[in-house]
Amino acid sequence: MTVCVVDELPFTNVAGSQHPKRYLEVHDLLLAGINVITAMNIQHLESLHDTVLRATGVDVRERVPDRFVLEADHVVNVDLTAEELRERLRLGKIYPADRAAAALENFFTENNLNELRELALRETANVLDQRPRAGTKSPTDVSEKIAVCISTNPVTTARLLRGGDGVAFKDRTAAAIPDAATARARVFALLAPPAFRACALRPPQQRTPARARSALARRGSPAPRSARRARSAPAGAGA
Repeated sequence: MTVCVVDELPFTNVAGSQHPKRYLEVHDLLLAGINVITAMNIQHLESLHDTVLRATGVDVRERVPDRFVLEADHVVNVDLTAEELRERLRLGKIYPADRAAAALENFFTENNLNELRELALRETANVLDQRPRAGTKSPTDVSEKIAVCISTNPVTTARLLRGGDGVAFKDRTAAAIPDAATARARVFALLAPPAFRACALRPPQQRTPARARSALARRGSPAPRSARRARSAPAGAGA
């Protein structure tokens, strides 16, 4: 079995690379039959963009589509208290000294880190809660559907689709909007997407067919189409 470790999943690649975003390279690795262990911070998850913006006041521009986390075989929450993380910054274990000082005063404040830690714990619990448990039957789908009404305003449309998509997944429902698959794929591609860090992904051929179909159905968009759209998207700079 071949395993590749790819750090900082949301990052933008250097100019001239085959793909503008690192997560697109991970997609190619999976299609080639290579297992991937990767890491990301919670603020880079696409569906949480608006929540992070409200909580921290920072518009995180480097974001990863949720399906990279939802389709992972294993999700691990690397949990640190705000003070522990700030101490690692002070010691130069994350950024150089000059950059660390600015980070401590801006994004990595104690309040922001506590907010992000809570988000990480909650999202990890949500992901694990949706997974089947050994010896238990799958619950009957009797939940209501989620309808999202969108307009021609790209800003509000993106926000509504992110919110509706997140609610639909947590409630095990499907977002019922006209051409939902195309709309959602387009939003994720154009927008691109600290403790929710590590996840392990297996190539499609190593998954059971039913599981693979379920993973794609939750997002409503085939991976290759989403990747093709994302390749044409402009690269952004992250927070």
